[in-house]
Amino acid sequence: MSPTQVELELELDWRQKLELEKEQLRGKIEVMKMMGSEEDGTLKELDELRTKLEEKDDDMESMDSLNQALIIKNQRTIDELKEAKKGQERTDKCIRFIAITLL
Repeated sequence: MSPTQVELELELDWRQKLELEKEQLRGKIEVMKMMGSEEDGTLKELDELRTKLEEKDDDMESMDSLNQALIIKNQRTIDELKEAKKGQERTDKCIRFIAITLL
């Protein structure tokens, strides 16, 4: 089965939100770089922001991998259903032929 419009829209919303969060984190990192490393707190906060950004990147990669796996599984399911339909059609033809022959 192919993804529904709602599923696609939800995925797009999630991706856009994640991209926005990543850009915001990158912006904060740049601002902190410009402020300099005068305080230990600034360095610590900068490291925390970098860690969060890396986590967001990892989340995005994981989601992409999961999405690809689901697309592949979905296509396999579609192919299996097509084969099953062909088999059912062949069976129906055989049954009709036998029924006609016996009459």
